[in-house]
Amino acid sequence: MNHNFYLLFTVHFLIAAPLCTAMENTLPTAQAKIITTLTGITRPKSVVCLSDKTIALLSHEGCSIRDFFTDKEIINFPITSPRDLYITAHHNRKTLALCHGKIVDIYDVATKEKISKTDLQEWKVAPIFNSGINDTILVGTDKHIHSINYKNNSRTSHLLNFLSVTKTMEFHPTKQEFAVLTNRNDVAILQLDTDLFCKKSIGYNEFCWNHKYSPDGSLIAVNNASVDAIVNPETGTHDFLVHSRNRGYNNGMAFDPTSFILAVLYGDYRDLIYFWNVQKNQLITIIRFPASPERPYNEALSYKYNQYLAFSCNGKELIVVHHDKTLVIETPFEVRFQPETKDKAISALYGLQQYRHDTNMLPQELIDLLIQTFLKTSQYSLTNY
Repeated sequence: MNHNFYLLFTVHFLIAAPLCTAMENTLPTAQAKIITTLTGITRPKSVVCLSDKTIALLSHEGCSIRDFFTDKEIINFPITSPRDLYITAHHNRKTLALCHGKIVDIYDVATKEKISKTDLQEWKVAPIFNSGINDTILVGTDKHIHSINYKNNSRTSHLLNFLSVTKTMEFHPTKQEFAVLTNRNDVAILQLDTDLFCKKSIGYNEFCWNHKYSPDGSLIAVNNASVDAIVNPETGTHDFLVHSRNRGYNNGMAFDPTSFILAVLYGDYRDLIYFWNVQKNQLITIIRFPASPERPYNEALSYKYNQYLAFSCNGKELIVVHHDKTLVIETPFEVRFQPETKDKAISALYGLQQYRHDTNMLPQELIDLLIQTFLKTSQYSLTNY
């Protein structure tokens, strides 16, 4: 009977294993779907996502906490110096650090209250939160790493006899260790316990200035002007990302908080975003949006701590700092879901609707539930890549 055929047809598409479709050569460049444009902050410098709908947006006017769907400001944290501006959030998104000049202010994101103010006279590497200890930040200087409890202002200083940290630091999401970029262009993994020691030093042999841990800490993305790479901190090896060489200036990168998807903002005018599945070293797609009206290349070099790109906490949107405004972009379907998911979902929906029409036995609510379940199981994650 026809309805049995449609039911079997649908089941086949819902349970068939996704096929991995390699995209080895050229990829089409699609136009980005811009959800909204935020214009309430003049010439923003950095963005950090705090929830599924709120961001911290840094500029010379202060740090604005905003709803990125409505562009409504919730609160503005003031700054006293336009120099060395930097923001970072704890991994739990409950605490925010705002650096301006030599001052680091720590804020509770929920209450919007200032927790502490710390004077850092000699910081050279931007502070990072200890992901395992809520009250501690790490600060780098030429020869020291300082672990500072910002609530009681106590600190432990560690002398670095074996390297000089001159660039950036990133704390591991789950372990008491962090990765630093050294003046030798190594990625050094430092263990932080009662003392500090170098667990591993990974030679990169390319000039690099920024790096990011994947959400589970198993991989580290490293960027520079000519090519980007993925470093495995356990094996000490690295692979260059395919199609990443000579793509223009790397203006920033961000991991989807829910998966191994890496987004990189390229172009001298900040108008291209490349998306990789870094577990497979596979370029998924490229999106383009209107170029900045002026070339921001030199500005980016002047502010080495600028963060021009961030995923929302659920991975459904991308926030892009773009010259004098901020763009909220929908994450492309193929970036969130496994290959062929869209075709299979459409075919499954067709089969279910035909079965419902022929038999009048399948409620629409059940059809919706089946499709949503299929999409959920087809979505990229830290275990499904």
